[in-house]
Amino acid sequence: MCAAAPGSTLIVDANEAWQQADLERYLEACAEVGVALVEQPLPAAKDAILAKIQHIVPIAPTKAFMIAPGSKPCVNATTQSMSNSTKPVA
Repeated sequence: MCAAAPGSTLIVDANEAWQQADLERYLEACAEVGVALVEQPLPAAKDAILAKIQHIVPIAPTKAFMIAPGSKPCVNATTQSMSNSTKPVA
């Protein structure tokens, strides 16, 4: 993929399709191939699980937080939500 589109960023949108039992294995696979962000890996009702795992790939649990091109993402330690700001999400 990188040879076909140099300079591209790979983002995975799981659309709430992953299960908790597979989450760490899928994140490890994403890290191995250079995924920059995983969006909505779990059903919204299970987002609390995301606070309990290691984030080897940044995770955006909702589409409400998107990253603008060229900005530096940050993670709110309380919600694990992504933001395009360097300040915590309120």
